[in-house]
Amino acid sequence: MGQLDEAGFFTTIGGGECVITDPDGNQISSIPKTSKRLYKVTYEGETVAIAEEVLMPEQFHRRMGHVSIKTACKLVKDKHVLGI
Repeated sequence: MGQLDEAGFFTTIGGGECVITDPDGNQISSIPKTSKRLYKVTYEGETVAIAEEVLMPEQFHRRMGHVSIKTACKLVKDKHVLGI
């Protein structure tokens, strides 16, 4: 979220969704709230496997918005994320 803010993007949360708007005012994403009260970003496009640096699980946990270590490890185990 901090990087989006620094790049001039806006987020609005309300009505069960998180809306991301670009600096020109165009809506680029609407993320629905899950039953666990989280806003889960899903992407069904091409798979991207680029890592700029190798991270330890604790670092990955922090960079992913403090997802649980268990979830972080599952993402790595299921090969949704490489380089950890």
